[in-house]
Amino acid sequence: MTDLRILMLNQISFSECETSRTPAESVGEEFILVTVSGKALEIADTLVFGPSPFSAGSLFDRRPANALALLLPENSRIRGRLRTASGTERVFDLLGDLPPGQTDFRPFPVLQTHAHGAILKRRTENDETSPWTLQAWGTDEGPSTCRGWVFDAVEVT
Repeated sequence: MTDLRILMLNQISFSECETSRTPAESVGEEFILVTVSGKALEIADTLVFGPSPFSAGSLFDRRPANALALLLPENSRIRGRLRTASGTERVFDLLGDLPPGQTDFRPFPVLQTHAHGAILKRRTENDETSPWTLQAWGTDEGPSTCRGWVFDAVEVT
């Protein structure tokens, strides 16, 4: 299994806690950094929101996406642990706490009382040139109560 660090454009939606995998309200687009190292997944918020800063003529338009992944700041991080892998598809459980021995100044804990998970795979199976896609869903403590969210992201190439 190959380690990855990729920049993705994410369409984020809110959902109900009881049906956290089903989008209920579209929130907008954001750029995220997705890192896989061994059996660990990290989804990091970059605080860069759409519309795309990668439009023609912008500073970012002149840099390859993998170089941009090194420039963007990491904010809150969701952690996951590999459950299964088949071909280029990887299924992760999202974590409510950091793994033992790890520290993080910006963890984003996922509530373990509702459905949660992530699927990272190539858009076209068995095509190594196809962009990576990520679907992730879970719940966290919102401003007043439990809040669900859904990520639908694709690699920026």
